[in-house]
Amino acid sequence: MVNPTSYCCVKTAVPILRFYLDQAADHRAHLRLSLPSIRSLIAAVSLESEHGWDKDIEVLVFLHWLAHAASYKVVSQAFDMPISSVRGIVHKVSKAVIGILRRAVGAGFAHLAGSPAFSRVVGAIDGCHIRMKPPANNSHCYYNRKLFHSMQLQAITDHHGCPSGSPQWGN
Repeated sequence: MVNPTSYCCVKTAVPILRFYLDQAADHRAHLRLSLPSIRSLIAAVSLESEHGWDKDIEVLVFLHWLAHAASYKVVSQAFDMPISSVRGIVHKVSKAVIGILRRAVGAGFAHLAGSPAFSRVVGAIDGCHIRMKPPANNSHCYYNRKLFHSMQLQAITDHHGCPSGSPQWGN
């Protein structure tokens, strides 16, 4: 069996890691978060290591993937790590971040309602009809149950009224 730490060492020659280790750099340009926000996220997530990568590296891989909408292969090359590791890290950190958001939103709804029964709520949903002049063809498709032409708008928000899924921890 291969020792996982034999390929899980931080390679400081990798440009993205040199950039992260530079305390004076503006991390928002590459990772969409400030350095204090990145550190806050690293502290907030709880990750069990399955393959030897540090939590800092796993969060950086996730943020790089998210910030650049990059493929696993591109992130793999940027961090000089196996594609399978990148895939596992992205899935694991995504699950951890979603868990944080769910707990925060649930706690917010429980506080608003004054009842712990709302702690598992993940969002509020509502909709409305926006009156419109229908197109000449298929106007019947826009005729609603309220007996006028409209398009329906539907929104999901968190306990602050912000769009669901908006990060609350940084810039």
